[in-house]
Amino acid sequence: MNLAIAFRSEILKTKRTASWYFAITIAIAVSALFVLTVSANDPSQKVNPWTAIYQEEFKSLNLLVLPMFTILVCTLVAQIEYRNNTWKQVLASPQQLAQIYISKFLVVQLLLVLFLSVFLLSTGLCTLLGGMINPSMDLFDYSPGWQILAKCAVRTYVSILAVSAIQFVLGLIMRNFIAPIAIGFILWLIGNVLLFEMHSPIANFFPYSFSAMTVFSKYDASFPVLEFTSLGLTVLCLAGGFLFFGRAK
Repeated sequence: MNLAIAFRSEILKTKRTASWYFAITIAIAVSALFVLTVSANDPSQKVNPWTAIYQEEFKSLNLLVLPMFTILVCTLVAQIEYRNNTWKQVLASPQQLAQIYISKFLVVQLLLVLFLSVFLLSTGLCTLLGGMINPSMDLFDYSPGWQILAKCAVRTYVSILAVSAIQFVLGLIMRNFIAPIAIGFILWLIGNVLLFEMHSPIANFFPYSFSAMTVFSKYDASFPVLEFTSLGLTVLCLAGGFLFFGRAK
C-alpha cells in the first residue's frame, strides 16, 4: 500500500469525526463575528479597510483561535485509533509504519489549510457584506492587497507548523484525550508569558510563541529566522516522534 492510498484511508476515517465540520464552522464563525463587529463602527481614519480588517482578523486568529484549533484538531486526528480501538487492525494492514505516521500528519495539515482557506474566504465575503451595511467604510475605493494577504497567510501557516507537529506526536503517543490538550494549552500560555510579559528572547525559539509574533510588526526582524526555526523544529519533532511511535507500537 503506497502513501497516497494510506492518505485517502486516513481522510475517510476523519470524515466520521467532527474535524471537518469543526474546521469550517470555527473559521466562518470567527471571521464573521469579528468583521461584522468592526464594520458596524464608523472608521475614523482614512486607511485601506481591507488591510485594516484583515490585519485585525489575523491578530485574533494567531493569538488565540489558530493555536487552540491546532491543539484540538491534532489531538482529534491522532487519537482516532484509540477512540475506535482499531490500532491492532491498522498495524496488521499491509502498510508500513512510516506510511501510517506520515498520512496521519498530512491529514492534520490538510485540515489546517482548509481552516485557513475558509477563514480567508469568509473574511473576504463578510467584509463585502460589512461594506454594504456601512458605506462610510469606502470599501470599494480600495484594493484588498493580495500580496500582503498572501504573505500573512503563508507566515501564519509556517508559524503554526511546529506546534502542529508537537501536538500530533503528543496525541499519537498518549492514550488519554485530555492530556495532549492540557499540555498544549499550558505551553501556549507559557509562550504568551514569554512573549508579552517577560519579553524574553527565548520566545524566538519557543514554537508556541511563533504564531503571535507573526502579527506584530516589531517582530519583523525575527523573520525569516523564525520561519526556519519552525520548519526545523517540525522536522526534528516528527523524526523523534516517529522513533518513539515505532518503539511503542
